[in-house]
Amino acid sequence: MIEDLKVPTTEEEEEQLKEYLEEQHPEDIAEYIETLEDRETQAALIKVMEPEGAAEVLFALDDKELMVDILLELPHNMATAIANEIPSDEAADMLEDLDESERSRILSLFEDEAVDDITDLLTYDSDSAGGLMTTEFVVVPVFVNAEKAIEIIRLYAPDAETIYYVYVIDGLNHLVGILSLRELIIAGPETLVGDIMRQNVTSVNVRDDQEEVADIMTRYGLLALPVVDDEEHILGIITVDDIVDVIQDEASEDIAKMNAIGPSDKPYFKQSMWDLYKSRAPWLLFLMISATF
Repeated sequence: MIEDLKVPTTEEEEEQLKEYLEEQHPEDIAEYIETLEDRETQAALIKVMEPEGAAEVLFALDDKELMVDILLELPHNMATAIANEIPSDEAADMLEDLDESERSRILSLFEDEAVDDITDLLTYDSDSAGGLMTTEFVVVPVFVNAEKAIEIIRLYAPDAETIYYVYVIDGLNHLVGILSLRELIIAGPETLVGDIMRQNVTSVNVRDDQEEVADIMTRYGLLALPVVDDEEHILGIITVDDIVDVIQDEASEDIAKMNAIGPSDKPYFKQSMWDLYKSRAPWLLFLMISATF
């Protein structure tokens, strides 16, 4: 549990706070920030962190509106550095419910290439495979050898969300194969990727529902799942952490239905007792009156 923190007033205090926050889990810092009511204090804690760590904390926040408010509270250069550490799918989720003015302000913080990716993701339904996927992934051409493929991965991996699997494409960006990073590393340098890849790739269409995606990933124990269009062009990947959120949301929805609780923006297990009471009270009152009669 994070202790009560105060806004640093000296360079020494700022350095001490920075070191302390670096030792904490981003989720714990995010939970602590959500307990604070003063926006300046929330922003001050983010300011002392490195951009990558600050981004992890921000997209660990349950309240996406708070994420936006804190970003807009920061100096522009700092907000820009943090924003460009946020994965495109997380950024799209953050922007989904914003009005046009706020969306434009947030998009202005991102690099042009990231803006294009985020804008594309916003065109998909939030509960579809396209709404879940990230466009930050690595592919290698089918005709290169293992040594060249590793060079490609080394070049693009820092910007990728994950490299659990290596996806293989042909010259027209069709998904034609898959192999693990381990298989690629132990292969001979001159071995062609096409000779060691597996051609039977499990994928989902960009329009598939998130429940179907969750079912496939759970059934086959996948850490990541490629998303393709109708012509089998690879558009993105869905990672296991995205599916954990979907499973939690679906479970919350099912529990709410079973307990006659109305819809909520928060998962069932993150709602307060007062929220649960307010949701069930009308039904309980109705049942009590009907039982009396």
